[in-house]
Amino acid sequence: MRRYVAARLRLATTRADRSVQNLRNLVLSAAFLLGAIAHQTAIAGQPHNVVLFIPDGLRALVVSDQTAPTMSAIRDSGVNFRNPHALFPTFTMPNASAMATGHYLGDTGFFSNTIYSGFPVPKAGNSLTPFLESDPVLGDVDEHFAGDSLDEVTLLKAARDAGISTATIGKLGPALTFDHTDRTGMPTIVVDDSTGSPNGIPLSQEVRP
Repeated sequence: MRRYVAARLRLATTRADRSVQNLRNLVLSAAFLLGAIAHQTAIAGQPHNVVLFIPDGLRALVVSDQTAPTMSAIRDSGVNFRNPHALFPTFTMPNASAMATGHYLGDTGFFSNTIYSGFPVPKAGNSLTPFLESDPVLGDVDEHFAGDSLDEVTLLKAARDAGISTATIGKLGPALTFDHTDRTGMPTIVVDDSTGSPNGIPLSQEVRP
């Protein structure tokens, strides 16, 4: 029994170490790409694009030339993270916070799609456990925690601070998480389910007709 328990503990530790390494590889790769783009742009004056495509709940093996040819072609002509692992618990906002910052949930404090805020959140009907997939709620939570509820630098903020044009397009909640401290729609362009609405981030002048 002791050998079995020890073996299981070694296996769990190995898996945890692999998850740590995979997350680090993801963040380091993204940081390397952004740094390389900034360097090349400064030298050659040529614009470059980096697109981080993160599907929510899509199994990688489902995407093939037969099932999703366009998506498959884009993936195969770019950089494909072949061995990613979701953090536990496998909810949208915890994993979004990890991918946006490169930090584990103990640092970001996002352990679920809801959070115990410790104060009544106005845009969530004064709930103490607001649902985080909401731009107004994220704004309230940020404001309460000195303007940055994650308390970690996000990937897109680091990029725009380096002079790179940034945009985030996607699902309400995780899209804004990648640059949640600036809510003007500039310098990071934000396009999600609420963009341009009274409850959303303003649509950037850059993309208006």
